Amino acid sequence: MIGTKLQAYFPDTTIPAEWTAFAALVTDFYALEGIDADQRTGFAADLARKLGVPGGVQDAGDWLALKNGILQRKSALIQQVLKAAISVLK
Repeated sequence: MIGTKLQAYFPDTTIPAEWTAFAALVTDFYALEGIDADQRTGFAADLARKLGVPGGVQDAGDWLALKNGILQRKSALIQQVLKAAISVLK
């Protein structure tokens, strides 16, 4: 629903696509809990790379680094929305 509203208000920006990508990252973050322990570290490292976490993660238990990466991405997206001009429906 949020993506649809962003598409309506900001159709000529990258904001809707960035929201979709952000939502997928959050889903991946929560999915870490259900991933087999043998695969979790690799998945966490991939998620850290996508989030741009400096230094990556040392192991799958480095939840704080991943959480902070998500919060930084969310903050950047919010700043984009606040700076963007809202499209008026014609």
